[in-house]
Amino acid sequence: MRTEPDRSLIDEAIYLPKSWAEDWERREKCGVPEDVVFKTKAELALKIILHARDNGVPFGWIGMDSFYGEQPWLRNEIASEGIIYITDIPVNTRVWLNKPETEIPEERRDKFILASW
Repeated sequence: MRTEPDRSLIDEAIYLPKSWAEDWERREKCGVPEDVVFKTKAELALKIILHARDNGVPFGWIGMDSFYGEQPWLRNEIASEGIIYITDIPVNTRVWLNKPETEIPEERRDKFILASW
């Protein structure tokens, strides 16, 4: 994460692959603390963003590439925190301008109602 105008590194997190997180012999050999657990890169990114915000780091918005943009839970979490973001998303990502409404199709509605009793 960088800030304007200096664009300096303000935080970091060590990504520990899941295979390493579960390999206690390797962890001990490399000196990985016991309290370090597996977290996805997106989980680490959210932690860094919230840590910066909670510590008063001034920023207007967050920019993310498509690796992070394809994580709907991450986008939702950032938005729910009131943080403005811009992200690339894969071309095949479905988006809606309004929340879609769901309903049972007419031809199955009677069968569904009977089956639920």
